[in-house]
Amino acid sequence: MSSSSLKLWNALIRTHHITSRKKVAKLKQAASSRDVFVLLRSGSSPGIMYVEGDEQGVEGWVNTVQVLRPSHLIKSSSVQAQC
Repeated sequence: MSSSSLKLWNALIRTHHITSRKKVAKLKQAASSRDVFVLLRSGSSPGIMYVEGDEQGVEGWVNTVQVLRPSHLIKSSSVQAQC
């Protein structure tokens, strides 16, 4: 790995559903404050959340999700990306 490489982490979280607008707003705010990228599927079942960023940001965002509602973590891994 060269010094110009950036190590990215990601997590995929599945829940029964995400319907609360307040929770969606809190998840978006948490993503912004931790400088991570998130995709949310809200409304009907299943609720899907994908997050990508540095290790600390991803872990912090996942902790925020768990505080709002315990979820089943499906996958958490790291990938290499060039800057």
